[in-house]
Amino acid sequence: MSAVPSAGLAPLRVDGRLDRLRALLDPAGVDALLVTSNTNVRYLTGFTGSAGSLWVDVDRAVLVTDGRYRDQAPDQVAAAGAVVEVVVVGGGDRSPITSLAAGRSRVGLEAGSVTWSEQLRLVDLLSGPPVATDGLVEGLRELKDEGEVDRIAEAAAIADGDKTYELFKPFGFAYTGGMLGPLVAQAVYYSWQLGDWMREIKHKFF
Repeated sequence: MSAVPSAGLAPLRVDGRLDRLRALLDPAGVDALLVTSNTNVRYLTGFTGSAGSLWVDVDRAVLVTDGRYRDQAPDQVAAAGAVVEVVVVGGGDRSPITSLAAGRSRVGLEAGSVTWSEQLRLVDLLSGPPVATDGLVEGLRELKDEGEVDRIAEAAAIADGDKTYELFKPFGFAYTGGMLGPLVAQAVYYSWQLGDWMREIKHKFF
């Protein structure tokens, strides 16, 4: 599956990203990877919330988030076409990471996005010392699929003022570039990358 495309744009191929990451685990010296970078979680699952960790091993992927995203998380994961289990935990709940990591001695953490205090917290959840990894998901993100290339080109056209961003029309005006062009283009690009959620909001509320 793939995210529903905006009109005239190729679909985003989200479904194969986890498998490409799995192929990198053993060469990186890990049996599983705990993805904590919000950007990387979003890239792999379509989930846009600010609180989420993604466990990835060769057999399964599990997104762990809190009650604020009880509905949003599974909806976004399903819309992105990612094969990911969603687990919602409360303040007093035991983290599922402990059971997922049981018996595994090579669990990788994203060295570039884990603070020292977060590492100490995660060590308590794992069966052994974590393995530092660097750039596994970032390397995947460097290779853009056709859908991403289409959205980058469209966002660039908006930033240059060559195209109008239709989402603003329900508010009574149309954005056509200018000083804020790059910022608006970036917002538009990420809205497409996240499964065309902005387009869905427009249809739902307007």
